[in-house]
Amino acid sequence: MKKHAEFAYLTGKPLGKYYLSTLDLDLRKVEFPEKVVERLEKSVGCLLEFLRVSYDKTKKGLHIDILTPELLPNEIIYYRGWGTV
Repeated sequence: MKKHAEFAYLTGKPLGKYYLSTLDLDLRKVEFPEKVVERLEKSVGCLLEFLRVSYDKTKKGLHIDILTPELLPNEIIYYRGWGTV
């Protein structure tokens, strides 16, 4: 972990009456201008602090922790890439 500064944690396991899921929010995309990325990071950061939620910064953006009463499906909410969608 120290060598690469990366880590992972298992989601989908029950924590009491809830399940831990993670929203992987990639803000750093090749097609985004740096000013857009900076604005997104600032806006999302303010929102997350206001909501007082747990999150981790990643190389591309954020992992936002979510506790839900039901297990969430593993799916892409929005993705614009790989040609046309």
